[in-house]
Amino acid sequence: MSIVRIAGNSPSELERCFRLIVENRLFYDSMAQYDKWHWKFVANPFCSSAAVPVFLFMVDRAVAGQLGVMPVALKIGTERLNAGWAVDFKTLPEYRNRGIGKALVQEASRSFDVLLTLGQTDMSYSLFLKMGWKLIGHLPYYLAIYDSHALVRERIGNDYMAKPAAIAANLLLKGFRHVKKIKTPQDIQVSEIERFDDEADELWREIASCDTAMVPRDLSYLRWKYDIQPGMSYRKVRASRNRKACGYAIVRIVKGRAGEKEGLIADIVASPDDRASIEALLCAAMGLLEAEDCSIARCYFSNRSIGDVLERSGFIKGRATARLLVSRDMPGLTGPDDLHKWYMSAGDCDMDR
Repeated sequence: MSIVRIAGNSPSELERCFRLIVENRLFYDSMAQYDKWHWKFVANPFCSSAAVPVFLFMVDRAVAGQLGVMPVALKIGTERLNAGWAVDFKTLPEYRNRGIGKALVQEASRSFDVLLTLGQTDMSYSLFLKMGWKLIGHLPYYLAIYDSHALVRERIGNDYMAKPAAIAANLLLKGFRHVKKIKTPQDIQVSEIERFDDEADELWREIASCDTAMVPRDLSYLRWKYDIQPGMSYRKVRASRNRKACGYAIVRIVKGRAGEKEGLIADIVASPDDRASIEALLCAAMGLLEAEDCSIARCYFSNRSIGDVLERSGFIKGRATARLLVSRDMPGLTGPDDLHKWYMSAGDCDMDR
């Protein structure tokens, strides 16, 4: 038995390793695409070595389990840590209860200052806690409903009865949104952009001075995450004040279970203290989703400033289920009620997929 870390020696070797992972049922079908795997673990701008951060547990030349680590930096005050999101964590059923998962986590931890995980399975969650990982909290979930028809139909189970109920509910929701509607501050202009440019680094240098724990939203990260990610389509909004970028909003439009359009606000990039920019970006994101006839807008944000603006603009808090854990204690960031000291969104890790 041994743990092997994939070497990034050549494209052919990487493709061979990827096929081995897929053939051994260690990737979900929706993720079984080489370009996505390559983007996550090889083209990642935070990779610090030639070795690919995918760890395989081998039993007699057979792959029994794997743990992937999506490298990121983690800014805590002025300190910058070599961090990684624990993802694609799986042990094959026939090899479970042999300590394979624990061994993989221990091996991966040696290559990073800290590991993080967001939205893990109950089985993984239990293992992480047993290994001393710290639960920061559940990432707050926010929801705005524009058209309740799909939700009402799902609850009632009868489309004929759901239609009149949805019409009444939509009228109430429209009135609620009108009362709650916020306006873009007059000194801020918003516009949709195709790609991020050097302004993103200028904005990040301003945001980096805050004490919030967060993954750096610099140009290399934003381009990698939202401009070139395979299989994902994002729309991006830029906010500016005096012709200078003061924030970005990133949204996705996807199909819901009933075929209706749903919107996800994947990220809002702005200084946590700049509520005017947050309001402007949220207004622009909501306007974009309404123009696309989305029935629902969803988002996940740990930051209190963003959460306050969301609730003042008509979003309601849903049941939070995505748990944020870290692999070691960080004083001031891993105690009760510390989640608001983190700047996390659905765009972090791979939750927005």
